[in-house]
Amino acid sequence: MERIPAQQFGTPYAPKPSQPKPGNGIVLAMLITAAVLVLIGTILLEARGIIERPSSSPHADYDRLIARLTFAGHVLLAVGVVLLVLLGWIVAIMRPDMPDGVRRNVLIATAIIVAAWLVFSMLTLTEIYYILP
Repeated sequence: MERIPAQQFGTPYAPKPSQPKPGNGIVLAMLITAAVLVLIGTILLEARGIIERPSSSPHADYDRLIARLTFAGHVLLAVGVVLLVLLGWIVAIMRPDMPDGVRRNVLIATAIIVAAWLVFSMLTLTEIYYILP
């Protein structure tokens, strides 16, 4: 009598564990880097409200400090947003194993991030005109 493998009888068997996709480490490193840059940039922009304006009339040092914090915050936010957009494009375009709906949603999310960043940066850049003489 010939022996039939157990898989043909419908008994469950353990599937092979899936191997991690190549490039996952790079994507995770980019995500962490972008998140840290956005966080530090936001902290720098919010730190401007903690610093008190000096009571003496010539406060050029204060104005310079606020302008530098604003510039550094915007640069860090810009680099973070660029990394997030690059990450979204890498995930959406270079991963054919993902469903099309997920890939489209990733591209839409990167567009929303850029639009929100542009609005936020325009609102905070108008504050500089009120600070500078």
